[in-house]
Amino acid sequence: MGKRSRSDDSESGSESESTSDEGSTGPELKRRAVGASGASSSIDFAALPKSLDEEISDPTELLGILTPSIQTKLLHKLLEDETLKPAVLKVLNGLLTEAMLTYTAKVTKKAEYAASGLATRISHREAKMIDFSAYPKAVEPYLKDVALVARLPVKGSAKAAFELLLTLVRESVPSSENAYCDWGRDCFDKTADAMMAVLARRRREEEGKRWKYREVLEELKYTLKDMEDELGLEFKYPWMGATVALLESWAEGDAKKESS
Repeated sequence: MGKRSRSDDSESGSESESTSDEGSTGPELKRRAVGASGASSSIDFAALPKSLDEEISDPTELLGILTPSIQTKLLHKLLEDETLKPAVLKVLNGLLTEAMLTYTAKVTKKAEYAASGLATRISHREAKMIDFSAYPKAVEPYLKDVALVARLPVKGSAKAAFELLLTLVRESVPSSENAYCDWGRDCFDKTADAMMAVLARRRREEEGKRWKYREVLEELKYTLKDMEDELGLEFKYPWMGATVALLESWAEGDAKKESS
């Protein structure tokens, strides 16, 4: 018997490999599902045809096809059912803290973008002529979000709402080259001031000495001085007056306690 050629070996190997694939099922076939990168596929090919006649019994499998709008509709339907409402609220409350932090971060970015866009979307020359009231008008729609966060029935809602509101106040003040008057911003200022005073009291009750309110007081006083000195503005009302007065009263009272 003669020596086989290399071509005979190749053909023999191909035939053997082809034969071994026939009838491969389950783990063996799954193991052969290897991509170009060498990573095995997670698909159980043998099980797929068998599953087509089986209805979904695990509700979690439905989550993949539920769009955000459908999820919202589902939640509304569940809350409309008085028998299910207590259980739904219990589960929902457990998720609210994470949702609150995500929501406030999202609103913060939107407000910052809305204010910064006043200068960045137009030329520098035009930016100098922007009315000072344009900045509070850009962020005032988000006051409703502050109220929503503040009313959430979770620990820390007052702090989250306060910090979001403080961001809106900051963004309502432009740099010196982007303003020329203070007309038309009194509605925002007075509303923000009233809301901040309420939230400050809540934070004082909930956080006690852990809240360093003096830092907020100094920031508000510095911002007012900067607007008066740099922008030459003369407010006809005490800017953030209720909040500043409240924080100053706490600072004075705490100072007396510390000295006694």
